[in-house]
Amino acid sequence: MPEPKIRVAIFSYNRPDHLANCLQSLKDLWPDADVVVYDDNSKHPGMQAVFDAFGVPVVHCPGGSGRHGALYSNMQRAYEEAAEAAFEYLMALQDDLQLVRPFSATVRDGYLAEFEKDKSVTQIEPRFGKTRPAAGEINPVRQPQSRIPPYADVGLFHIGRLLKLGWSFEVEGNQIMPGESDLIKRARSLGMKMIYPFTPIAMHVPFPHLYRHRIRLPRLSQVSKKIYQYEYMTEAEIAEMDGRPKDRQAYWRNYLRVRNANWLDRWLMSGKDDQKILA
Repeated sequence: MPEPKIRVAIFSYNRPDHLANCLQSLKDLWPDADVVVYDDNSKHPGMQAVFDAFGVPVVHCPGGSGRHGALYSNMQRAYEEAAEAAFEYLMALQDDLQLVRPFSATVRDGYLAEFEKDKSVTQIEPRFGKTRPAAGEINPVRQPQSRIPPYADVGLFHIGRLLKLGWSFEVEGNQIMPGESDLIKRARSLGMKMIYPFTPIAMHVPFPHLYRHRIRLPRLSQVSKKIYQYEYMTEAEIAEMDGRPKDRQAYWRNYLRVRNANWLDRWLMSGKDDQKILA
């Protein structure tokens, strides 16, 4: 049986260090991935050096304004180009994401099996749990579907099913309502589903520098402006996570280690508000 064709699209804007970290993790942990960077008309002088260093194809997009720039039109372009090139799946990532474990054949097949279990599933969520689960909370994949959003800006998409539904990441084709919440509403109206698999592979790095006209840095930002990274999970850590009870969420703090974290970094990340740590 031929391997499934997966296009990996990374959406980036003016964050060369984050993009380099994302690309390096793909090179190390998914070396045969078919990667394309969709750059949102970046002006940062360091971006070209990253493009040159990794040698991946780069699509230079016209750019956009506002909090998300032209993210959704860029996602639409990636989706259309992947479909035209006969890819079966599109893995959409953002430049502040990092792989933390290999995207092995076993992990891949587990993801694809989720699509086969339910023909209305259009997206698999590859990220760790972002917020601490409430007491007694079970793994989202095992919760009633009404409690799971049907769409997220990051994930593995089933291209054929999106095409059949007439899906557009631009909402109505021209970004009249740009934003994840609007796309969730549209996905829900189409009967789409998103699944949280048991085995996440990627996570947003702590305190990413965000968006176009705003910069978000950790508290005491003048003291600590580093780009944070995760250590790759060891075989023992992977075995521990994969051996956890089926109803236990893979919460990021329980399984991921920040690389070269000093005392200040650990203090910055010790707060309970994950939303401020992982944008």
